[in-house]
Amino acid sequence: ESGDRETLARLRETITRKRDETLAEIKRRAEALEGASDDDKIELRKLLNAMKYFDNLLEDLTEDPWANAQTPNP
Repeated sequence: ESGDRETLARLRETITRKRDETLAEIKRRAEALEGASDDDKIELRKLLNAMKYFDNLLEDLTEDPWANAQTPNP
């Protein structure tokens, strides 16, 4: 059980670090948005989508995975 908690903590750290890196890249691209090419805008959209994905992952990792578990009826 403690191994699972350690693994989850490492996952949260990794995802949080990647989220922070992505946020910095979004900021950089947003500051250069004026005059940006369509490809740059597409990349910015992908980064924004990644942020939503990271946020959802982090939310899932903080919830109790067994809270909604159901046991089969015998």
